[in-house]
Amino acid sequence: MFETLQATARLSATLRVVSAIRIGAGRDTSIDSSDLPVVKDLFGRPFIPGSSIKGAVRSYVERIVRTLAPPRWGAKATCNPTGPRAGWCVSDLTRESFHDPADGRLLDRPIYDAHCPVCKLFGSPWIASKVAFADATLIGETWFGKYIVRDGVSIDRDTGTAADARKFDFEVVPGGTEFDFQVRADNPSDLELGLLYLGITALQRKELAFGGMTSRGPGLVELVEPEWRRTRFDASSDDLLAELLGPGGSPLRSEDLESWARDAIDYLRRGEELCTV
Repeated sequence: MFETLQATARLSATLRVVSAIRIGAGRDTSIDSSDLPVVKDLFGRPFIPGSSIKGAVRSYVERIVRTLAPPRWGAKATCNPTGPRAGWCVSDLTRESFHDPADGRLLDRPIYDAHCPVCKLFGSPWIASKVAFADATLIGETWFGKYIVRDGVSIDRDTGTAADARKFDFEVVPGGTEFDFQVRADNPSDLELGLLYLGITALQRKELAFGGMTSRGPGLVELVEPEWRRTRFDASSDDLLAELLGPGGSPLRSEDLESWARDAIDYLRRGEELCTV
């Protein structure tokens, strides 16, 4: 599936912070800083790691898959990559069974086919992800160069009041700050693009939150001005050079993406080739 490049789909958009957002960088012990700063680049500017974005989108898509799958599949419509290995599509033991009986060579295709649709798209310990989420970098004019520092306090569960010596503060990136959002998918099928589109539209509807402390306010974002493009790499095409050297392929219509999303929903409802662990 990765030996050749048949097609690439790209999404470019703006990710706008709705309220505030906090992607933590760990505790800072310096005197003049917040107890819990946000991640920053070398110039002290905030950014959103691609891993944070991908994790939120993948988690949403996993829930969609489990919701739409036939009842007989229960919670196993897709694996849980963060859970025990017994719940993975392919574990250490099952992977070892995919060998060519003639020469003992590990067979890549059967391993790929054994994965659930979410792992085929977002990757697993055994196969690479088809989707790459770039770090969302700051659009400079939307940030005034300062962070907001909020106070926090730990609550004593017995008394319901503030615990002694448990006050802290934490940084957040203010609302209205915007980031450049880029996603690339290599060799995705139309169904996989439909599945990815379901996750991306949740960002457009402001249904996904990133970072820490999302239960107390920070984390809500909105995806605006999305632009999808796809490049097809057909060696026999007269337009191949234009595709390779052009502005990033041909635009993808929202009607096509919605149609593929409907096809993906139908596919999941039929329960075809879902994870069987």
